[in-house]
Amino acid sequence: MATLKVFGQIGSPQGRAELNDQTWPCALGKNGVIAAAAKREGDACTPLGTYKLLYGFYRPDRFATPAPAAFLWLTIQPDMGWCDAPADPAYNTLVPLNYLASHERLYELYTRFIVLSHNLPATHGLGSAVFIHDVTDLARGTGGCIGFAPADLDAILALGVQVIEISQQ
Repeated sequence: MATLKVFGQIGSPQGRAELNDQTWPCALGKNGVIAAAAKREGDACTPLGTYKLLYGFYRPDRFATPAPAAFLWLTIQPDMGWCDAPADPAYNTLVPLNYLASHERLYELYTRFIVLSHNLPATHGLGSAVFIHDVTDLARGTGGCIGFAPADLDAILALGVQVIEISQQ
């Protein structure tokens, strides 16, 4: 089981990932990393800890069917959302776009992402939609996810990553 090690700092959106003597730059939350127990919805921090890669989503109009991986790949549909309303019963889960509570519009935001086990099952308010995904600007930071250049994410996934360990450097 391959474990991707990610290192970040408090207050900095720039991180690095390591596996098998290879290193890749990555984008972290705009406000850097934070202890998982201190993570809060909307804080733009990436939670420290060890997480399983549960399953992935991709847009078939942007990517070919992903190569076999250690997890299931599903297609992102235009009517998919991810609930980010802390008080809602569907918090941190997949919902339809017509869902009444606040939610991210997955088809508009992502071309490919992998769901991490952070805050699953969900504890309301401790962060939702913490994913690994493609980014085009590593310096910009994310809302709390881990972002990689598309070619780097391809290389990482080809190594059979099943776990990610996020640490403070």
